[in-house]
Amino acid sequence: MFYSYAEAHKIKLKGDALEAWELEKWHSQRQQDLLQKEAKFKHVKQQELIALQKRVQTGREEQKKQRHQDLERLLQRYQNVKAELEAQQNLERIRMEKLVQSGALTSTKKKKSTQH
Repeated sequence: MFYSYAEAHKIKLKGDALEAWELEKWHSQRQQDLLQKEAKFKHVKQQELIALQKRVQTGREEQKKQRHQDLERLLQRYQNVKAELEAQQNLERIRMEKLVQSGALTSTKKKKSTQH
């Protein structure tokens, strides 16, 4: 049951070779795992970036739509105020024309000028 030194040396070399092979396999597997984790991480970050870009684009489109709506409301308000002022001016013009036609305005002026 005693092994010779040569036989023990042979077994040690086999054990060392097996250990080196297992260590290389472990390093290779670890490298593979790290590469897969890195690829997964990059994929997740890429998806997050795409989602963020979509949110930014949607926000821009919403802002653009809101500005357009605000502009339309402002223009409509301007048109309404303009139409109201034109209507008021038209009524004033009609009243003045009626006063001039009836002579009320000229007689008022004459009264004032005679009183002074």
